[in-house]
Amino acid sequence: MDNKILQRLRAGEISRGVNIQSNGPEIVEMVGHAGFDHVMIDWEHGSFGTDSVVSMIRAAQYAQVTPIIRVPSNDEVWIKRVLDAGALGVVVPHISTKDQALRAVGSARYRGTDGAAAEVGARGACPSVRAAKHMAEDWKSFSTWSNDNIFVAVAIESSEGVAELDQILQVPGIDAVFLGTFDLAHDMGFYGDNSAPEVVEKIKRIVEVSKSAGVPLFATLYRGRSDEEVKKEVEFWRDLGAEIFNTISDRRLILQGLEHRLGQVN
Repeated sequence: MDNKILQRLRAGEISRGVNIQSNGPEIVEMVGHAGFDHVMIDWEHGSFGTDSVVSMIRAAQYAQVTPIIRVPSNDEVWIKRVLDAGALGVVVPHISTKDQALRAVGSARYRGTDGAAAEVGARGACPSVRAAKHMAEDWKSFSTWSNDNIFVAVAIESSEGVAELDQILQVPGIDAVFLGTFDLAHDMGFYGDNSAPEVVEKIKRIVEVSKSAGVPLFATLYRGRSDEEVKKEVEFWRDLGAEIFNTISDRRLILQGLEHRLGQVN
């Protein structure tokens, strides 16, 4: 299966996706059938376990939408397990230092077959994993393909992460900076208000450093309800250089739809 996020980035195009926080393989299928490029299965904030993650990866593969996982923490075990299950990328939360970034990227990529590190590869290897078709695929070909096609985004969600971003982005193999603006605003004492001027200044700093390093930005749309509001928010992030979008979460989409229908029946 092709990694549509990386394909879009390499072609100079944007990748559009949906954030999934519910235990819903059928919702994942709908995202793919609707024509989105990727689905981010949010295991950090979602209410489901490992078996459900695997089911949603299967659903994404069936519907030809690229599955990436927001793992619960920067833990090589979680990263390895979702990639072994067939995910094509990870969003690693709360990256605040270069060492943390090295751990995140290393956990997602294998060492080269000559014994040297592929970038900073340290991913545990097993030939019988689902991603390698349970040993039906040649290991060398698979591991090489995996290193070239796994997407890794680091989430910057704290003032410390912003301050250390120059160092963080020196780590090879980072494919995007995930803008954790709600967490950043919370970390700064603004209760999630990512429109506060002090938070906006931090966001501008993230944009500046990421652009300078040539690392794409991964943004999430929060505010828009009407077409005009969504368009305005997209234009804001596009003007800042965002190339990957979570356009909405399943929870918000369903809630908005329910509220709208409730208002129609009086």
